[in-house]
Amino acid sequence: MADIAKQERTLTDILDKLLAQAGAFAELKIRTELTEIPDSAAEGAGPEGDGVAAARPVPSAVADSRINILTADISSSLPKDFFDGDKAAFRDYHLKQIALSREIMQTNLKTVAEVIAGLRGSGS
Repeated sequence: MADIAKQERTLTDILDKLLAQAGAFAELKIRTELTEIPDSAAEGAGPEGDGVAAARPVPSAVADSRINILTADISSSLPKDFFDGDKAAFRDYHLKQIALSREIMQTNLKTVAEVIAGLRGSGS
């Protein structure tokens, strides 16, 4: 009897910890950057002399989005030329990443719900 009570307390503690961290699982950050490889990369001279060039972000070519599935809030920080014709590939890629992130979040939430249901089921 004492073992069952201890097991139930342990499962309750785990469930409480999962639920307390739910907010951290509820937000997904998507960042898309256009980068360019410095000319020195073509010569095989990286900053460390290892032949690997460091990519650096191109100014105004970063798009950040955050999706909170609990509040259904989507916020984005986009470069001012995000909707210009020459940024079509950049824009389309970022939008595809947002769509993919929704699918990933749905799968993750389903998994978390199954874990919680399993914990509750094994505690009874």
